[in-house]
Amino acid sequence: MLHRHNMKTLRLILSASLFLLFSLQATRLSAQVDPQSQSEAVDPLPAENDSLQDAQPTYGYMLRARSYGDSIVLRWAVDNSAAWLTGNKYGWRVMRSGGETNDTTQGFVEVSDHNKPVKPLSLSEMTKRFPKSNKIAGLAAQALYGRNFNPQGMTVDKAQDQNSMAGAVFRQYQEQTQRQLFAYMAAETDAQIADALGMRFVDRNVKRGEYYTYYIEPVHESKVYTIGLSTVSLECQPFERSEEELMTEIDIVQTNQRECIVRWKKNALSGYYVERSLDGGKHWKDLSAGVPTWAASPSNEFRMVYGDSIAAWMEDFVLFIDTLPEDSKALWRVRGFDAFGELTPWQISEEFVLQDVTPPAAPLFTYIAPIENKYCQIEWKMEEDAADLKGFFISFSEELSGPWEIITPPLRPTRMSYVDSLAGQRGRGYYRVFATDSAGNSSFSAAAINHIEDVVPPAKPKGLRAVADTTGRVFVSWDANSEKDLQGYKLLSANDRQHDFIPVFSVYSKDNFYIDSIDIRSLTKHIYYTLYATDKNNNVSKYSDTIQVELPDVVPPVAPVVDRFSNSSDSVLIFWTASSSDDVDRYCIYRKPRGSVQWELIRTVKAGEVNSSSLIRFVDRPTPSDRPYSYSIEAIDSTNLSSGRSGMLSVHITGSMVIPMDIKLTAKKVKKSDDVQLSWKYDYKGKSEPRGLIWRQVGEDDWEVVADFTDQQSKWMDRSVPKGKKVSYYIVVEMGGGRFSTPSNVVEVK
Repeated sequence: MLHRHNMKTLRLILSASLFLLFSLQATRLSAQVDPQSQSEAVDPLPAENDSLQDAQPTYGYMLRARSYGDSIVLRWAVDNSAAWLTGNKYGWRVMRSGGETNDTTQGFVEVSDHNKPVKPLSLSEMTKRFPKSNKIAGLAAQALYGRNFNPQGMTVDKAQDQNSMAGAVFRQYQEQTQRQLFAYMAAETDAQIADALGMRFVDRNVKRGEYYTYYIEPVHESKVYTIGLSTVSLECQPFERSEEELMTEIDIVQTNQRECIVRWKKNALSGYYVERSLDGGKHWKDLSAGVPTWAASPSNEFRMVYGDSIAAWMEDFVLFIDTLPEDSKALWRVRGFDAFGELTPWQISEEFVLQDVTPPAAPLFTYIAPIENKYCQIEWKMEEDAADLKGFFISFSEELSGPWEIITPPLRPTRMSYVDSLAGQRGRGYYRVFATDSAGNSSFSAAAINHIEDVVPPAKPKGLRAVADTTGRVFVSWDANSEKDLQGYKLLSANDRQHDFIPVFSVYSKDNFYIDSIDIRSLTKHIYYTLYATDKNNNVSKYSDTIQVELPDVVPPVAPVVDRFSNSSDSVLIFWTASSSDDVDRYCIYRKPRGSVQWELIRTVKAGEVNSSSLIRFVDRPTPSDRPYSYSIEAIDSTNLSSGRSGMLSVHITGSMVIPMDIKLTAKKVKKSDDVQLSWKYDYKGKSEPRGLIWRQVGEDDWEVVADFTDQQSKWMDRSVPKGKKVSYYIVVEMGGGRFSTPSNVVEVK
């Protein structure tokens, strides 16, 4: 016995290929019955020792029901051929619940005959019930009782080893799967055949308006597989066919002179019968010959005959191919049947008239010759007469593969010659003569060369443009020429308009662009380009306009240098010698205190502002500082290339030693005392902490410092004033670095 996993894979492969195994030709076989040779059912899935306890159902079935008001019809199909064959042998029970007599609280009861389960008719019963002309009944009998398809020596019981056992199981399972498919398709066509195959049951013990639930179960209980329960519920009401169960509109497409494709949209119907009338619907001919047409996917043979576009119709349409008598008008009517074997009303097509789709015979060239390389004489003939010939026209192409362009108006059917007056302008190429009939069908001759010598050069190239970057690459492009026989372009360059232009590349380029590489570290400021085009006959066009391309400047300007400088306590004067480069645009002057990392741009001088002596004069008055200032200059050219900072020098701007400062000093004598109270105000914004000095003069004596104070003080008491003397005061603020403020106002106390 094969491993369970391998056999499950096998069943998936078989189920996916069922419709490929079936063909309509099989339905035309008569039943060759041999009941003694039919083998027992082979189920390749569960092994005999596999336990079914607590397992999922191995197989299932699809159950459908339809109510007619006075009866309910059930149809079913099992999803495995082994379970189907076993069910055929032992039969099926039909169980029901619901209704007045069988409500769901009472559970399900059997409604089929307990002593006669639902199963197929015997071969003799089928022979009596159906005439020999019923091909579908013959197919059903073949599926049930036909000879074994496997050759002798290939059966399971004659297998010699495990490999031959596996092969025999596969072949027998494949055969019984095909039999099952044939039986199911036969059951869909006719209710009586479905009854004969044991796939249909009619419950007449029902009442309108009641609800019923059904399921079926096999009479035989297998030890190796189980069948899952599937129920269907419905209300007993008269049947009304839905839109999806009616025939769709019929469309006719003619494929050749006598053949048509009759097509209609797929829907819920199972199969179809097709009839045709050639007398306006008075008489109809059955085109199905008792065998229905089924919806199908296109085969490789169908694609080869009708092409992919028509084969694609089979995704959405059912197709029927018919051949009509010549010059006929036809009607088609189609009706379908559903899974219960019931036929729809006929759907009738519109009247279709065969069209003339046969083109006239192809013309033959008899003479083609150029005249002075400007014109071309063309002559042809028709070897077969065509009564409906409408005329000719001539087309031209530069290549055998096309595209082809019509170059003449319609020519009379009696005309067999034409002079192409524009042949010289068209150049070398090919002609074809087309013949058309009154129905619009056309044929064409073989292609013939015109023997015109091409002497017309391509047009002068236009739109030449280019741009260079700093890496030495020049991007050159131009408008593409429209000549179909263009061989290519030749691009040329020079460093001067008066020099000889040399090719940039040796072969002809079919592209309308090129990336050139040049050395831009030279004295040359420009490069010049031009180009021409040639065709396949080596005709050369005029040269394009010459363009001038400005090369990027990659050489920085010469750096300025210090010529001389001088400084005072509060200013600096610097002279720099200007750069000797002639493309300098501006000079940038920078300053920074010593110890600082960042340079500050303090002035920009345009190159045109430099005097005739080529000296850059610069005066600066920075804030005095105890740290020296550094200066530098930078030259920048028109392409923003920099010389780098140069001409550096350092100067010390100390500023004046006496700093103007507005100091307000007041003094008053303390009552009942000889002491003097001083108060002052001043505004100081320096960085160092100031120190104040108080000067005093007694009478006419010299001035002397009598006290000092910090920036936080604004008052001072003089307790050593001599009695009876005039005393004067002023103060000075010392700011460090030897700098002092201007004295305050002088105050006197008597």
